[in-house]
Amino acid sequence: MKTRLTKKGISLVLVLVFFYAISIQARSGLLFLFTGIILGCYLVNYMGAKRSLKALRISGMESIKGTENRKFSTSVTVANTSKYTAGMFTIKTGFGEFGRGGSIEPGGEHRMTPETVFSRRGIYQFNEITISSSYPFGLVKRSEKLETEGHFVVYPFVYECPPPTAAGFEPVTGGGHSGKHRSRTGGDFAGVRAYTPGDSFRAIHWKSSARGQGLMVKEFDEQLSGRTAIILDCTDFALPDGERVLDCATRAAASLAFSALDADSHVEFTDLRSMEITHNPAFMDGDSLLEKLAGIKEMENCLTKERLDEIVGKLSKKSSLAFVVAHANNDFIETLKQLSGEKRIISVYIPESEKMESPPVELKVYKYGRDSITQI
Repeated sequence: MKTRLTKKGISLVLVLVFFYAISIQARSGLLFLFTGIILGCYLVNYMGAKRSLKALRISGMESIKGTENRKFSTSVTVANTSKYTAGMFTIKTGFGEFGRGGSIEPGGEHRMTPETVFSRRGIYQFNEITISSSYPFGLVKRSEKLETEGHFVVYPFVYECPPPTAAGFEPVTGGGHSGKHRSRTGGDFAGVRAYTPGDSFRAIHWKSSARGQGLMVKEFDEQLSGRTAIILDCTDFALPDGERVLDCATRAAASLAFSALDADSHVEFTDLRSMEITHNPAFMDGDSLLEKLAGIKEMENCLTKERLDEIVGKLSKKSSLAFVVAHANNDFIETLKQLSGEKRIISVYIPESEKMESPPVELKVYKYGRDSITQI
C-alpha cells in the first residue's frame, strides 16, 4: 500500500504550519487546540482510507465491452463488505483512470461505467488495477494494487450502409425478403383462396367468405431469408488520410454484416488470416462477430489465390460473396473472374484511395472510407 497527501491535504498542511507558528508566538492554547484538531483529521482520514480499501470489493472487470471512440456501456460493481461507510475511491488500470465513486453505505453497492475511451478497436489486456481511497475528508489518499486479470474488448464502429446482395434464399418465418410463392402466414397480405382442411379458422377472411362462395382464407407473400458471406483481407497499411486500412476494413465488414442481419440474412464471416468461419443466423445479435473483428490482426500477403480458393471452398455455395479488401491484386482479380464464371453473386469493397483494374463487368464494386460505403 502507498499513502500520500492529496492536493487538499497539502494545502491544509500549509495552513497548519501557519497556525502552528502563530500559536508558538502567541502562546495561545486555543490555537494549539485548533492545530491538534487538524492533525486528528489527518489521522482519522488515514484510518478511514485504510479501512475502505479493505472493505471495497470489485466485480465485473473480467470482460468490459464497448465501441471505439465511445464510452463503455458495461458496468462494474463496487461493493462495501464492511459494517462501516466506505468510499471516495478511484480505480485505475494501465490504460488510465477507470472511474471513481463517492461514499457507499454498509452492505451497499455502487455501479460505475468506465471512463476510459479507446480510439482504436482491439482487445486490451490488463493484469492488475490500482484502487485508492481518501475517505472521509479527502486529505490523505491510500492506494493498493490488486492482481485482477481482465480485458477491454473494443468493437469497431458500425455505421449505416446498404446491405450486400444476398443469395440462397430459403423460406423463414419473419424473413425480410418476399418470394414468388404464397404462404399461410406472414406480414404482407397477398390475397385469398378457398378453404382447405388443415387451415386455421383464424386465417378465414370473413368479408370474402360472406359473398356466398364458401369459406375463404387469407394468403401472404412468402417470407425468405438470404445468405451472405463476408471475406476480410487482413493486409494493413497507412491510408493518405492517416487511417489504417485494416481499421477501416473492419468497420466496413462490421457495418455490412449488421446491415445484412437487419435485412434478415444469415451471415458467414471469415478473415484471410485465421481462415475461421463465424456463423451468425438471421434474427440473432452479432456480438460474437464484433468480438472477432475487435481482435483481428494484420497479415502480409494474405490476398493470394491459394488462400482465396481455400476459404471460398469452406463457405456455403448458396451464399453471396462480399469481399472487403485492402487492394485488388492479380490473384484477387483472377479469383473474381473464376467465381463470376461459376455464376456466384459477388460484391467487392475497396478503399477510397484504391483503384480496381479490369474487374468482371457484372460485379458490384464499392469504396469504403473511415465511416462510409459508396458504390462506384
